[in-house]
Amino acid sequence: MLLNAKKHFYLLLIISIIVLLSAILIREKYNSGLFMGNEAYYSLRTAQYIHDTGDIPKEDSLSYGGRLFVNEYGWPVILSINPQLLGRWLPFILGILSFILFYFIVKEYKPEIKGLASLFLILSPAYIYLYSTPLKYGIVTFMLLLGIYLSIKKKVIASIIVFGLIGFFSILTLLIVLFYSLAESLKTKKWERTLYISLFLLSAFIVQFYKLVSLGLPEVILGFYTFTLPNMLNILFSDFGSIFGISVFTFFLSLIGIYTYWKKKYKFLLYYIILSILIFTAFYFNFVIFYLSFILAFFAALGFNNFLNHEWRSNTLRYFTILVVICGIVFSGLAFLNETPNISPSNGFSEAFDFLKEQNSTSMVFSDYTRGSYISYAGRINFIDENTFYARNVQSKLLDSKRLLHAKNINTATSIINRYNIQYIWLDRDLINHLWGKSEIELIFLLRYSPNNFKKIFDNEDVEIYQYIKQPGNYTN
Repeated sequence: MLLNAKKHFYLLLIISIIVLLSAILIREKYNSGLFMGNEAYYSLRTAQYIHDTGDIPKEDSLSYGGRLFVNEYGWPVILSINPQLLGRWLPFILGILSFILFYFIVKEYKPEIKGLASLFLILSPAYIYLYSTPLKYGIVTFMLLLGIYLSIKKKVIASIIVFGLIGFFSILTLLIVLFYSLAESLKTKKWERTLYISLFLLSAFIVQFYKLVSLGLPEVILGFYTFTLPNMLNILFSDFGSIFGISVFTFFLSLIGIYTYWKKKYKFLLYYIILSILIFTAFYFNFVIFYLSFILAFFAALGFNNFLNHEWRSNTLRYFTILVVICGIVFSGLAFLNETPNISPSNGFSEAFDFLKEQNSTSMVFSDYTRGSYISYAGRINFIDENTFYARNVQSKLLDSKRLLHAKNINTATSIINRYNIQYIWLDRDLINHLWGKSEIELIFLLRYSPNNFKKIFDNEDVEIYQYIKQPGNYTN
């Protein structure tokens, strides 16, 4: 096939460079260079702290009004060398290197699909998002691929070291690696690799999370997600609204590919079950989507290759089916790039960040939990954010957050505001549309039509910030 010719590796390399650069430059032009999503801002804030102080933070005073710092050290330490420069370009470099490793890994297993699999990967929204945003999972994915490639080349010690170091970037990913290694050991009766990975896991935990031993289990483990079919589709699949999800076309092609690869003795059923478990896991731990995008690209290429080689009774139907599949996969990548300027944070957030930085540094800013990381990135204390792991009073704050957002009278709103000493309230266009649409009800009504209690101090048509004016008296529900 055309894409399997050796010379076309360079064509795929150029395509990957163009795709990733396009995402970066689009954000630069339309969003003031702000990175997509909110998780990157937590890493950048931590990296800036390490850069400024030369030390790993013990406490995170800007999250949930103050909490224990609980996170891996590796990615923030690397970014701390130059947070803005490395945050911008290191993911891009890792993305190109990951593509190259993936290409040569597929070449070792199924050389006839290495071009197709690589193309499917390059055009996947998860790949584009992962390597145009400074997420720790970008370097983790690169290390996984490097470890696999070294294993293929019989560089056992080097591969174990690479896999083991993942624990300093994502300890949950290293735990997944350990489970896989354990399954292999049960099959081969060789335990050395599993033993060494276990030692790396223990070391990573002791160095980074030793404080948790005395704290017991966290109040919330699986975040704020409620499992429903619509929510699962919305989070996992780009065609249903996920920012960095899986293409439906890629997913169904991968099911065909799995069947093709393991159809003897119904082994494919076992791997369908494994895939289902991974998908369910990805609902609560979204980073698994990034790893799935590489796995599914491989099996989708197998499935597509099966389409190409299948004997069709009608060539017209064959060509039409292939054309629909190709257009669907290409469309996923192009649609993501087209949607890139609309992914939060939008252009107006940059001005809002600068404005917040000028306010009282001890002030608490309230907003929906999805905006918490942005508020703390601006150097101000957030009320709640998505990082629930070992945060204090998560459930009560989530409940009060919902009560405040949907408060229908001023006494309910001010009683919550006074209880937590909230000084500012952040709303933005996307949040307003999501919560209230065009209706002026609940909190947004109170903010706009209670001049004795709230004063709008910032508005750039993208973000609105209100200051709370505390009145004499004791407000109760």
